Amino acid sequence: MKKTIHLVTVLLLLACAATAQTKQDSLDLRRDMETYKRVSLNIEYDSLVYFMPPAMFAIVPKEDIKEQLRSAFENEIVKIGFEQFDYKNLTPVGKTGEHLYAIVPYDAAMTMTLTDTSDSATVGMVLVAMQMQFGSKNVEQRPDKSMFIKTPDKQMIAIKSPEHDSWKFIEDKRKGEAPGDAQTQQLVDMVIPKEVLDATKQ
Repeated sequence: MKKTIHLVTVLLLLACAATAQTKQDSLDLRRDMETYKRVSLNIEYDSLVYFMPPAMFAIVPKEDIKEQLRSAFENEIVKIGFEQFDYKNLTPVGKTGEHLYAIVPYDAAMTMTLTDTSDSATVGMVLVAMQMQFGSKNVEQRPDKSMFIKTPDKQMIAIKSPEHDSWKFIEDKRKGEAPGDAQTQQLVDMVIPKEVLDATKQ
């Protein structure tokens, strides 16, 4: 009888410890999500790279990724900035093998500003291209000829492995149909462990 009571007590203590750890993991994820949102809205290149899965840098050197980001967001033709980055209901933190994971749905919006808007034909061509990529209902041209582009119903995979010093985030393109999504997902498949990809299938 005493052995049974002792066993039950141990099991309860283990269950409480696991619950406390799960709660802490969720709190850590929320904290890192808020930081990631801030650095995304401010387009802080070093911080954006910090929140990428480190396995990415075995494929593309970190400095090269930062330069690619900088070139994409600000170059001689266009400047892009995020205006909105709103999280929706994320999935509970799960665990597979040694990896923690969650799916983070979100809506975002950005502004694209051409450096030269003097050629209305060029502006019109860019507008049509953006409408084809993001959907006409999601692209609005403003009076200053900048474009407000909504990207709703997106999602990221959040992952925290033992060697990670924070939660890491990467776009999940498995449901994407936009140009380039399939190629991007090929990279995601190389960076995220297969067991996490399997666990986050929806």
